[in-house]
Amino acid sequence: MDEIRNPIVALIAVCRFAARSAQGSPFHSLGTPGPPMSTLSYDPHNEWAVEIGRFMLAFGSIEHVTHLCLRDLPTEKLEGIGRSLLLSKRIALVQSILENREHEAFTRLANLLNKASKLAEERNLIAHNPLVLDVYADTDDQMFIQAIIRSARSSGRSTDLPGLKRLRVQVESLAANLLSAFHEALIIQKGMR
Repeated sequence: MDEIRNPIVALIAVCRFAARSAQGSPFHSLGTPGPPMSTLSYDPHNEWAVEIGRFMLAFGSIEHVTHLCLRDLPTEKLEGIGRSLLLSKRIALVQSILENREHEAFTRLANLLNKASKLAEERNLIAHNPLVLDVYADTDDQMFIQAIIRSARSSGRSTDLPGLKRLRVQVESLAANLLSAFHEALIIQKGMR
């Protein structure tokens, strides 16, 4: 590669070279550039891929628990209703089923579902947006590069790798606690029949 004096052009050239040479993870382009420039990203050690994968698997467990709740907790049959509902609607339906039940197990389950509902926005950020490199220049033209997942729709919504790791830990913990709370509520419910 010839010497390139412009650091932004050099970065893009390196990224394109790495993508063509099949080293590391595939690149993703960002439809809307962020300030001042977003370019293709690269995950050579699969750090992002592992964190995203673990995050999404844990969120899959949360979604599964909402289906279990709709299958096993209603006193009337809700044959297939939950299958076509989005997560937020399934959570709202389960919470309405739980609201008149007085045992603390049902309250705990409802509270954990509320936390899952709040984390769904983060899930959407991770699931529906690419990993990009943001390139910044300060007033002295010193270049800064940051790998992030940035929302293409909501300006200012993004996460870096440490933020993704914190989210992943939260979601994994929530998934385990939610499954435990579901089992506890199910045992209480069966004892009430």
